Amino acid sequence: MTGDRLHRDAAVLREALGLDHSPLADAGPRKGTLVALSGLPGTGKSHFAAKLAEKLPCVVLESDRIRKLLVNRPQYTGPEHGRVFAVCHLLIEQCLARGHCVVFDATNLSEAVRRPLRRICRRQSAPLLWVRITASLAVVMRRLAGRDAGEPDGFSDAGWDVYNRFAPKEESIKGPHFTVDSSGDIAGAVDQVARQVTAPGVPVAG
Repeated sequence: MTGDRLHRDAAVLREALGLDHSPLADAGPRKGTLVALSGLPGTGKSHFAAKLAEKLPCVVLESDRIRKLLVNRPQYTGPEHGRVFAVCHLLIEQCLARGHCVVFDATNLSEAVRRPLRRICRRQSAPLLWVRITASLAVVMRRLAGRDAGEPDGFSDAGWDVYNRFAPKEESIKGPHFTVDSSGDIAGAVDQVARQVTAPGVPVAG
């Protein structure tokens, strides 16, 4: 993608998401914090992000929503995927530089796709917290069956077939991270992550 197109995409999304007018900023001494979610389709990442946003002043950047703001009829091709994640990474860096806490809601299943987030946080001297979201297979199947049947379920189109394609590709997260099972009540886990975000001395990503 050309630099001009990337910055045009970012400008469109900043307007659509209201980022240029957001009053959100980290009140503490840090420039910003990134909470990066990781997990397979149907594990409850977007639900966790929404609940965390109720506890923290933060910008939630959801890759599925961003894709649909940029592309009228997503085809989920390689170039489309590259376009979406290039602008996600740019928006994350811009938000961190402005002092925002950012929650990045995407699958982030491999170390190859996690490395750019680590680099961004190092450049911005920003703490990075990884949160792996899981759920029992029965719960995931129930959630994705509804999605496959056309029931409204947020911005994601990923169904059971996508889950099965992605599952063998999931890699362990290197270094400290939270693991949250969304099969049951997640309130305690949301509180724990929120406390960690606001705690002093959270390390910058390695």
